[in-house]
Amino acid sequence: AALSTATSLNATWELDAEWPSGLPADANYFSAIAVDASGVVHVSVRSGLNSPIIMLDDDGGELLGEWGADSIYFDNSTGSWGAHGLAAQTNSDGTNKIWIADILEHTAKVFDGDHDHALIATAGTPGQAGSDIDVLQFGSTADVATGFPGGKFDGQVWVSDGDGGVNNRVVRLNMTDGTNTLARHPDWVTGGTSDDTETFNSPHSIAYHEPSASLLVADRDNFRIDVLDAATGVKLSEWKNCLGNGTGPAVAPWGVRMFTEPTTGHVQAMVAVSDSPEDGGNQRIVVLDVTSPDAFETLSASTETSTDKIQCNAVAEMAVDPDICLTPHEISVDPRTGDIYVACVTVDPGPSAILRYRRTAAGATAL
Repeated sequence: AALSTATSLNATWELDAEWPSGLPADANYFSAIAVDASGVVHVSVRSGLNSPIIMLDDDGGELLGEWGADSIYFDNSTGSWGAHGLAAQTNSDGTNKIWIADILEHTAKVFDGDHDHALIATAGTPGQAGSDIDVLQFGSTADVATGFPGGKFDGQVWVSDGDGGVNNRVVRLNMTDGTNTLARHPDWVTGGTSDDTETFNSPHSIAYHEPSASLLVADRDNFRIDVLDAATGVKLSEWKNCLGNGTGPAVAPWGVRMFTEPTTGHVQAMVAVSDSPEDGGNQRIVVLDVTSPDAFETLSASTETSTDKIQCNAVAEMAVDPDICLTPHEISVDPRTGDIYVACVTVDPGPSAILRYRRTAAGATAL
């Protein structure tokens, strides 16, 4: 894998070929990955195991356990688990929760991330795909994001409802503080199916950007990152050209996650991208510097002729070897170190893998 150095961020990322060491031999089709603040790496496995989630140690990648078999949908006809997207929520008191987008059950669920992984709450109508918001239904839940202004969870929850399915939308919910109860009705719903500027075409992954209170949406089949006002759902801007090299097939963003560098305060968006279809050898992880408010200028302030409607500052990228990972499906970032984790879900005959790119700050030595 190629390594790119980002001088503005004073850091490099390099593939750790020795990690993980304890992956079960039968685990396959890795859909998503989430690293919590205690260093536990949760990985969703679509097939091969008796549980949909495995836990790995972030040091050497040893297997710590499995969970989720009693709560995540399993399709007996295909032998597939429904865990599509994972997100780790670490609260100000240090406790963890794990959110799972169950694409086969059409729900989003939150679990205790520290002890018995008990199910806390479910959004959506289990087993019923639809578009109703009075009795909330999802069509094809892909990912979940939560809001942490000031480092404290404030009850905001967003669900991307659109890896195919009937909706192609993003929904904002609210979790009542202290009761762990998800609201039955969404605060807002935005989206639809189209290639125009106001709608989505497979909003595959989402992430909350704390400094601007914005939501980043990996609008995969529109080949762009959409930026929404997290409070209202109004689209503010979009990124497109900086995701690709300007040649060859269109480049689709599959996964997006945020990282704030603890010493400098630089805010970075890590984006997993791939050709569409995934056969052009353009699989990469792109690091965007989204520290400046200028990155979120509104669409109304953009020129009509601009091919990139906002500033999009790509400061580093790592090539992903397609012989190892044909489809970098979802992504996670260790909140302590900035290490990047990638889940590769490619179906036969392509390779399926979990990758880690170790981050090293300038002048430091990787552990």
